Amino acid sequence: MAQVKRQGRRAARAAIGIALALLALAPAAQGQTGPEDVVPQARVVLQSDLDLPGNDLSMIRQLGQDACVAACLATDACRALTWNARARACFLKTGAGAGAPYVGAHSGIVADTAPEVIALAAARLAASGWVRDSDRRELAEQARRLSVNWPGDGSDAAGLRQHAQDATTPEDRVHWLGALAALTDAAPDWAALAVAL
Repeated sequence: MAQVKRQGRRAARAAIGIALALLALAPAAQGQTGPEDVVPQARVVLQSDLDLPGNDLSMIRQLGQDACVAACLATDACRALTWNARARACFLKTGAGAGAPYVGAHSGIVADTAPEVIALAAARLAASGWVRDSDRRELAEQARRLSVNWPGDGSDAAGLRQHAQDATTPEDRVHWLGALAALTDAAPDWAALAVAL
């Protein structure tokens, strides 16, 4: 009986050892995260309670906001969008028309990432081997979702900074700083958001 228990323990240890070895090899098998995986080529800067009438490219029904943004970014001709929360309808657009107030709509314009930002990301990624690929992917996802999580209200950068300064709760401050970072994509605005979080 003791012999069977020892063999069972050895088999369990061997299985655990194999599993740990496979986990250690997993990041290498996935490949290194490149700058295009961390810094998106484009992003959508959203504003809440705004419609961008006209210039419709296509309409997709029963779609969530994240999927609407992803659909726009995956469609070459899409340069703006309006997502209607009540109808769960996504309107991909060839351009942004004049905005019109519409409660429950979220609209956004595609903002392309400057080539020098992508080049800088490549240099910084090469110099930061200590940052795990899983962390890089998580940061990229956070950057892609920034405007979805914290849409603006149509204010320019100065207006969003003022909203953040006037915020009466930490949550409101984070919201306006998130909207600001989504709009400008500037390092000081990202840093201010990181401090507020």
